[in-house]
Amino acid sequence: MAAAEVSDGPESKKRKQEAQEAAKCGFWDAGFARRGTAAAKNADNVCPLCSGCRSLLIRPACDVNTQRGTSLTDPRWVVRRSLSEVSSAAMNGCISCNLVIAAQTTINQHITAVDQLHSFKLALYWFGNTGVFDRIEVTPVDHMNRDLSLHGHLNGIRLTLEDGIVRKLIDVRLNGDSQQPRLLITSEFKNQGKNSYVTLSHRWASTNIIKLVSSNIDSFRRCIPLESLSSTFLDAVRVTRALGVRYLWIDSLCIIQDSLADWEAESAEMASIYRNGVLNIAATGSSDNGGGLFQERNTHWVTPSKVHIQYKGHDKVYSASLDDLWGKYINRATLNRRAWVLQERLLSPRTLHFAPQLFWECRTLQACETYPEGMPSRDDLSEELDGSESPMSLKNWYEEFKGTESWVDVIRSYGRCSITVASDRLVAIAGLAQSLQPLLNDEYLAGLWKTDLPYNLVWSIYNIDGEVQLLDNSLCPSWSWAALAYTSAAIEDLLVSADCRVKTLVSVLDVYAEPLGSNPSSASRSYLQLMGKIGRVFSLANTDREGEWIDGHWSFETHVDLGSSSIDDESLYCLPLLIRKQNPGPKDWPTIADCLLLKRFKPGASEYTRVGLLKVSLDLEDALPPEIRWIAEYARSEGCSEDLVTLTIY
Repeated sequence: MAAAEVSDGPESKKRKQEAQEAAKCGFWDAGFARRGTAAAKNADNVCPLCSGCRSLLIRPACDVNTQRGTSLTDPRWVVRRSLSEVSSAAMNGCISCNLVIAAQTTINQHITAVDQLHSFKLALYWFGNTGVFDRIEVTPVDHMNRDLSLHGHLNGIRLTLEDGIVRKLIDVRLNGDSQQPRLLITSEFKNQGKNSYVTLSHRWASTNIIKLVSSNIDSFRRCIPLESLSSTFLDAVRVTRALGVRYLWIDSLCIIQDSLADWEAESAEMASIYRNGVLNIAATGSSDNGGGLFQERNTHWVTPSKVHIQYKGHDKVYSASLDDLWGKYINRATLNRRAWVLQERLLSPRTLHFAPQLFWECRTLQACETYPEGMPSRDDLSEELDGSESPMSLKNWYEEFKGTESWVDVIRSYGRCSITVASDRLVAIAGLAQSLQPLLNDEYLAGLWKTDLPYNLVWSIYNIDGEVQLLDNSLCPSWSWAALAYTSAAIEDLLVSADCRVKTLVSVLDVYAEPLGSNPSSASRSYLQLMGKIGRVFSLANTDREGEWIDGHWSFETHVDLGSSSIDDESLYCLPLLIRKQNPGPKDWPTIADCLLLKRFKPGASEYTRVGLLKVSLDLEDALPPEIRWIAEYARSEGCSEDLVTLTIY
């Protein structure tokens, strides 16, 4: 029987046209094309795209996990567009093609036969470590489809995920200085908060400053009187206007201060708020919130002076300026010693510091008025008051991502920062943790990362400023560095480096950190379940002390988190965690067994809390006290199963 002949209706013609477009791409079928067309309608709400770019960007049936490390030679993921097609589509408004044309100027720098440029190969690059699309690689080809450049990663379109919408902004009004700013609720406007805005970092003063509260929301939406603003807020409004930016975000005016729900919602969005701002202006030189952005300045401190030195045949002219400008005015500034400000500084793409002179900090340049082309290379490290050194800037942590080491660098700086509410220690760094999580592809556990267990449990604190207290277990587990409340301290041994590791002495059975509300970076009711050998220790709790000093090394060292007066020596236990070399390198460094000092959480139960750390030198076993000599013996053994117990640490 002959098949019934069906005439081509409008829908049939549409499907044929879609199938023809799909065939050009080499990897679509007609059904895939229809699904892609539906998705493309949503894309049109974002920006106009031509059909060729839709074939690149709209792929609902693709498994992105197969696209790790996209190969430009893989025809499944590559779309070829002729120069004439791209140019025509760009003229008709396709935003992607416009960017390809803009990239052509860079492409021409990397090819020798510009006149042979015929087409572009476009590849959507999936960055598996972050779980997002990273860029569109653009490779020029000739009429034979031969690559004219091997630098597709340079000739591309960078993609940045729009992952958050700021809920409230201050409209500074650009029409005149006399206009009063007002509070803007972005959800009530068509652009839904996608406007460019500036953020402000400032120090909250002890005096009463203007705040957004439930009772003044309506009046603030009409206007925020200029006379009610502090000098810092007023200067921030003026600077924002001068930059030609209409919107400003200030925490005390964009978070409802008497609403816990609003505070929790906004604090969970700190990463996107500061990351998506065009600029962060910082009142770095202000002593408090009312001090204003602009500081008194001495031109002799800003402009380098020429000095002529003649000494024993040496006859040279030098440029003289203040030493350690960045450390003096930025890293050691009171504002940058505040815990909340650290993530504001690191997450924002660029910061303009207002100090005795203007300082610029972005991911590629740190500069000031004295050194407008960049700080001297000798200032790459900034000396702390305790004699230690820290990087001048960590703002490029994303571009120079080094795995967990990047997190360790951040926490070292964070430990030196003070915080008013001790329980906010984890919340104030939640935005950075959220930003790092996709890069690490790991589970975040109250300031630590799961993959590094147990090598991140041997932390200790030094050079403590202020009294040390232990937070309640409902706020943070004792095995996290964030469990201790203090003004500031140096946090060391946050992670045993890979080239120092010998072996572990425990097995990690389970670990859990329960999120507080919608914020995944603050933990309550957290626990760590381990299997290992545990033993009683007694006299070690009497004081923070070391063993015998032999050949330049201690036979053992103890570090009690809260000081020896807080410990009942009858209830002190020791859990060997791991064996490591004291330092990397060819030198014959001592081998150390790192152990947790624990106290029972509940009488009669295998539940404990951390109270400190014990470091035992395995090379000096004969000098160890009898009550801890078993640690060296156990470290040499393979761990007999009858000696092992399961315990939980809260």
